[in-house]
Amino acid sequence: MLEYIIVFVSFFAVIVVLAILLYALRQNGVRVLDLVSSEYP
Repeated sequence: MLEYIIVFVSFFAVIVVLAILLYALRQNGVRVLDLVSSEYP
């Protein structure tokens, strides 16, 4: 039973990290798109 808990917790941690990375990339993506569009008219 303990290994199931460990697998579930690690799987949940990976999902949380991926969600944080996606959120950070989306926040920075807007800024990057603005920079690119202003650099290349």
